[in-house]
Amino acid sequence: MQFTLTPRAVARCLLTIVCALAAAHLAGQWSTFVLQHDRLMGIIPQFSLNEELNVPSFYSGGAILLAAALVGVVAAAKRKAGEAHGGWIFLAFTMLFLSFDEFFSVHERFNIPVRNALHTSGVLYLAWVIPYATLAAFVGVACWKTVMSLPAGIRGRMFVSGLTYVFGAAGMEMLGAPHWVVNWGAGDLVYAFYSTSEEVLEMVGIVMFIHAMLLYLEHLKVSVAFSAAPRQEPRVTPIESLQRAVSGTPTPRVGPRPARITATRQGRPRH
Repeated sequence: MQFTLTPRAVARCLLTIVCALAAAHLAGQWSTFVLQHDRLMGIIPQFSLNEELNVPSFYSGGAILLAAALVGVVAAAKRKAGEAHGGWIFLAFTMLFLSFDEFFSVHERFNIPVRNALHTSGVLYLAWVIPYATLAAFVGVACWKTVMSLPAGIRGRMFVSGLTYVFGAAGMEMLGAPHWVVNWGAGDLVYAFYSTSEEVLEMVGIVMFIHAMLLYLEHLKVSVAFSAAPRQEPRVTPIESLQRAVSGTPTPRVGPRPARITATRQGRPRH
């Protein structure tokens, strides 16, 4: 069985997941602020966009990992064509780091040391935004030439996806920081708005990025497919079947082949 990753289908699927996660989170917020139930047998934290190591965070980490894989496919296609690909490799590793960070909340560990070192407060109270904003600026400069080499439509999508992600991750975090100081954000409706907007914008930005990468792979005539072969039964002769039946030995079964993602280049890319 094989599924080809087309830009529109993948974007629709991911946006549907994002909408479902946002709806589940908003239902939890309604329960927290209106019904005064913030746990509901542990269900609310598992779907809260403000928590770590739960369903939304694992989705986000997986989506960024998919983005990194697609960038890696672009880098491989460029390398095979004998074109410059260093910027794509750097971007792929950057996305891998962001995926790791999303899974394990690495950025949160920078808050206290950076805050103590720079004596930050107010919008910079959640001080992790400082080193990460610096990283974002460095990635932007390092990948500028690579992004500018893209076709105009895809280049525009790349810029919008990046701005959406950074504004959500850093901008909304800074706007919500003063409200976080009050009771660590607990029970603060304004902080809940900023933190919810932060996570939704991050997820939407990644969906836009994935869509742009799939469009570019389509432009390069590279198709990306996810395939998994069904379980195959071993060939057994009638005599072997009779011998196994007499001896009581079960017929061995062969499990399914592991799923894999393949990228195939067809023809020459359009210019």
